[in-house]
Formats: sequence, C-alpha cells, structure tokens
Amino acid sequence: MSRRSALDVRSRWSLAWVYARAKDYPAALNQIAAAFALDKTGQFREQLLRKQQEILALLNVRNQQEYLLLINLVSKYAKQDEKKPEEPLRLSASGSIGNEPTI
Repeated sequence: MSRRSALDVRSRWSLAWVYARAKDYPAALNQIAAAFALDKTGQFREQLLRKQQEILALLNVRNQQEYLLLINLVSKYAKQDEKKPEEPLRLSASGSIGNEPTI
C-alpha cells in the first residue's frame, strides 16, 4: 500500500470519528465506506470494521430513542383523549337520541 493510500484511509477513518462525534451517522458511514474502498491490502480492515460497528450501534440507539419518544407522545395524547368527558346524549326535538341541540 502506498503511503498516500494509507494516509487517505487514516484520514477517512478520522473523518468518520469526527462525524460520529457530531452524531452525523450517515456521513460517518460514508467515510468508512470510502476508507474500505481505499484499503486495497486490507491493512485497516479490522479497525474499519470496529468503527463501522460502533457507528451502527450508535445509530441504532438513536433510532430506538426516537421510536420510544414517538410512542410516549402517542400514549400521552391517547390518555388525554380518554380523560375527556363525553357530552350526555339528549333527546332532540325530532325525538331522536343524539347530541343535537334540544328545543
């Protein structure tokens, strides 16, 4: 592997670290993919696989947190709807039962 290629792989790995730290996981994974493409001899394969696994785990945690937040919001509003008192049914002027105004 040429010195330039090794530097390119290392710089991509470093950029992936920076993007992961900034929580830009898609950009971090793109840098890992580019580093894999540049690592023709496989010298950095294990290091790149570990970083990829770490980023995917972080992305999974974020996705789980977003899902749980959504579930909490939905259940919060569902509980509020359950607490709303319903209007009692009344007999309308036409004799039907419903929430029509009475006369």
